[in-house]
Amino acid sequence: MGSNVQNDQLYSAQAEIRQLKDTVNELRRQLDRFSIDKEEGIRKAVVTGDNEIVQLKATVTSLRDQLEAMRIAKEEAVQRAIASANNEIVQLKATVTTLRDELEVMRIEKEESVQRAVSIANNEIVQLKTTVTSLRDELTRKEIVYQEKIQERDRTVRNERTQLQETVSALRERLTDGTE
Repeated sequence: MGSNVQNDQLYSAQAEIRQLKDTVNELRRQLDRFSIDKEEGIRKAVVTGDNEIVQLKATVTSLRDQLEAMRIAKEEAVQRAIASANNEIVQLKATVTTLRDELEVMRIEKEESVQRAVSIANNEIVQLKTTVTSLRDELTRKEIVYQEKIQERDRTVRNERTQLQETVSALRERLTDGTE
């Protein structure tokens, strides 16, 4: 776009220069027609035209310089924007990498935590099963001891009953023998 404006301005300046040259040529033709007394006026017109051409050339040069400066400034701005975007991309990639690493560390820590919790729970389950088995065994032993005590007591009661019955029978026999 900058070169189009530059080309348009250059074209306009060249067209204007051509027009001025045409005017100068016309003035020269008129000079030939005019008499010698008009020579001073023609000389002034030529000097004025030359000054104007010099001014126009200076203007064209200035405009070219301005266009070149604008083109350079535009290129520098584009380069700065590209560099800034590249820096931002690099920073974003670094951030993404850091976040991925943090997520991986968190995932590993979570897995380790879950494994520890499962291991602790499994150990606790094993301990509880061992405790339950131990308590069952102890209960079974106590039940056996209790049953044995009951059976021993029953035997003792039966033996006492048998002895008492024998004693009662013996006493009855004595009573019956003594009354007879």
